[in-house]
Amino acid sequence: MSEHEQPKPSEGIVTSDTAQGKKHLPKKTLLVGGVVIIILLAVTCLVLYRYHHQSTNNAPVTTSNNIPTTQQLKAAITNSQADVKNAKTPAQKAGAYQSLGNNYLNNSETTDAIVAFNNAIAADSTIKLGVLGALAYSYALNGQSSQAIASYQELISLLQQQKPTQSSTQYTNTMKAIQSYQDAIQTLQQGGSI
Repeated sequence: MSEHEQPKPSEGIVTSDTAQGKKHLPKKTLLVGGVVIIILLAVTCLVLYRYHHQSTNNAPVTTSNNIPTTQQLKAAITNSQADVKNAKTPAQKAGAYQSLGNNYLNNSETTDAIVAFNNAIAADSTIKLGVLGALAYSYALNGQSSQAIASYQELISLLQQQKPTQSSTQYTNTMKAIQSYQDAIQTLQQGGSI
């Protein structure tokens, strides 16, 4: 080979890839792969930007430790009251009352929460299992220990009647919930508060 000739890829300098017999991808394949990666990154950035922009524009203003403000709690109660009025089926009405009860409870309006939770059960008794814990807790916070204990006992009974077709995780969670409710009953029976 003369001084001015360029070595061919198979001649001259031996790289580890050529020494091992590895073939390199054509430049066109690398270019297409690079473009695909850039497009995927751009789409991901766009999705993340829209999600962040949407969540920050629609997010309610909260205090520094993410506790809803009194104004937000009142607005949630007002919205739940409208949902109760607009509910068309017993299940919708029960769900709306449950939501209303939760909002009252979050605003420390336990008497109103108790009424809403009882209305939820009256509207559709199939919701009872999902409401009794919050109802019992509301009774306890309202100083009505005997009603709280009765609600916890009914909840434990309903949980124990569930079909044993649950997964082991669901069963474990159910047993932990029952133990938690039994502990609450014991605390209330001893004059404590929860």
